[in-house]
Amino acid sequence: MSGVFYIGLGDQFDGDKVKVFPPGCAAGNTSHFHWAKFGGYITQATAIGPLGLEYLDPTDDPRWSAIRLPAG
Repeated sequence: MSGVFYIGLGDQFDGDKVKVFPPGCAAGNTSHFHWAKFGGYITQATAIGPLGLEYLDPTDDPRWSAIRLPAG
């Protein structure tokens, strides 16, 4: 793991509210976002499953980019 890892808590991205976290820290069981504010970072996520990833706004989920639902 390397680089500077920024995490912000909340449902909406706000670059002014991110805080620096050292390697090994994470935000769990709460809405949060990550940002490589300056340069990049390498991270590793390890968990005991089942593990899920939920997007508050389904249109932000890249898994749906290849599937286009018919307009409503």
